[in-house]
Amino acid sequence: MFEKIMAPLDGSESAEVVLPHVEYLAELFGSEIDLVGVCEERGGMDRLLSVYLDKLASQIAVRGNVVHPIILYGQPAPEIVDYGEKNNISLIVMASHGRSGDTRWNMGSVVDKTSKASIAPLLLIKSKVPDERIKNNTVVSKILVPLDGSTLGEAALPYVTALALQAKAEVVLLNVISPTLPLTATESFYSDYSTEIINAQQKEVQGYLQNIVNKLNSEGIQASFKVEVGSTSEKILETADRERIDLIGMSTHGRTGISRWFYGSVAGRILNNAAAPVLLVRAPEMKVSS
Repeated sequence: MFEKIMAPLDGSESAEVVLPHVEYLAELFGSEIDLVGVCEERGGMDRLLSVYLDKLASQIAVRGNVVHPIILYGQPAPEIVDYGEKNNISLIVMASHGRSGDTRWNMGSVVDKTSKASIAPLLLIKSKVPDERIKNNTVVSKILVPLDGSTLGEAALPYVTALALQAKAEVVLLNVISPTLPLTATESFYSDYSTEIINAQQKEVQGYLQNIVNKLNSEGIQASFKVEVGSTSEKILETADRERIDLIGMSTHGRTGISRWFYGSVAGRILNNAAAPVLLVRAPEMKVSS
């Protein structure tokens, strides 16, 4: 599933927060690692970056990993995406924040552009993993998977399943029901209408989530589900904090409509506000019949 992992680095310490996750995943899946630096032009900076990547690669390789230091030339986001597609990269791991400046990437912009263009899943890391979790090999112990009930919204499930099996991690599925107010409704009508609709939706969603839980349990994964009512992004963030989630795995696109989330918008809010790493998996494009 994660045969080849790419870690784009801009030479800053803040970008190196990805390395524990990269090494952890490489150990679990026997992955090759490509440490990638991007320079706009040859001369000076590329030589410094090459020395930096060579040093990191040597340090990681000592622990038994296959590591390739790679220098690319051009604009960071397009080069990262292009390299990923041409080299069969199965996962890109990036820091969601890095040092910006004349010789460093603006990581926020690079992450945003990469997440919108990359076919490969993208794992975004915001903060350093506590040393104790690295020592105990418990970098990922509990994974939250927000689902909207659509097939497109399930795009992250195969990746989460593979990771949960290898890491022996627990999986928590989450569906958020966001009630809407009919334009012509009075307050009393809305109260009855809302309660009735929400109850019906909860029953439908519980059956849907329980089926997925049963499948995960049959594969040896400890799984459970939760149904919340309210703002989708707020409930995802609240659940992640309350459940002490180590990773959030979600689709970057879902089917929109009365009972579907707009995943592009939701994913953006989660990326900006979640403390836990976020795994973004691009869903297949929805085909519209004529």
